[in-house]
Amino acid sequence: MLTDPPPVLVLRSAGADLGAGADAHDRQKGCGIKPGALRLSSCGYSFMVSLQRHIARNQIYIYAAENDLDLPLDTYLDVLLPRLLKNPERVWNARELAAYGLAKDRAFDPGTRYGESDTGYLLLGVVLERVTGSSLNALYQEFVFEPLGMSASSAPLSMPTGGDVLNGFRSGTTEDGKTSCAEPLDVTALSPTAGGAAAGVVSDVDDLATYARALAAGARSYDTEGRFADARTLRSQPSWFTADGGAFQAGSLVGQYGSIPGYLTAAFGDRETGLAVVVVLNNSRASAALVRTLAWQLAAVASKAPAAEGRTAPESGLPWTAESLAGTISETAVCS
Repeated sequence: MLTDPPPVLVLRSAGADLGAGADAHDRQKGCGIKPGALRLSSCGYSFMVSLQRHIARNQIYIYAAENDLDLPLDTYLDVLLPRLLKNPERVWNARELAAYGLAKDRAFDPGTRYGESDTGYLLLGVVLERVTGSSLNALYQEFVFEPLGMSASSAPLSMPTGGDVLNGFRSGTTEDGKTSCAEPLDVTALSPTAGGAAAGVVSDVDDLATYARALAAGARSYDTEGRFADARTLRSQPSWFTADGGAFQAGSLVGQYGSIPGYLTAAFGDRETGLAVVVVLNNSRASAALVRTLAWQLAAVASKAPAAEGRTAPESGLPWTAESLAGTISETAVCS
């Protein structure tokens, strides 16, 4: 278990996506800030998140090739979204979910560019359960959660009830095609099985920060430099934004971000300073690029903070400033 963690920055949107035209501090709706460690107050089991996958991506491709599956495999969530919203509590079989992704044309020719594959991660989860004879939740507990002391994390069949649960929403569309922000749909009850091995973990911000720090610090045997040695550049993105080892790298940050109906989540750790940044928005209508950019902006703000008395501030490896990201946040935010 990690001890004496560096500070954690967290940001939560209370009931609506973040709007444009405000600085980072003005956008901290519902954010409880405490001296020392900056954390969200009373989150509990607050969101489902696509936990960084610590198994090499190559295993997905090997499985698909041996079973005559097209590569790269596309996502399935966009196809299933209407059914998920209509019957959120349904418990899904991973094979059924994967079938929706496999039925789509492949996203692009293998080897031509990088793209995340929800369907691929689902299949990897099926393979791991078959080979080990253990459930996905048991595997997470043994290899990820228990070694890091992530006691609030699990991969359950249904969302916890009672306690401190952050409700998740998704704004709909009006008859004239605009986003309907007045009465977003509450999808808190969506079964984590809808995400499976791709996005089925229920956690809280403290556990996410712990994971991000461990990933950045190389705290586990498989978090070595070699995990990120073959980084791939992302299409239409800056050269400093790459992907490898089941995670994204942005300057000195390493982590993951994504969306599932009800939540947008980003968690990054700084490999040079040990800072962890976690952002959760509980309306999933906006693009996941919004939550990613907010995390990067908070990291930039923190990198400029003066050192404590008698200490020296570490060098920042971020190739952006908080101000340079404001435009992207304005473009991607909805329901301001």
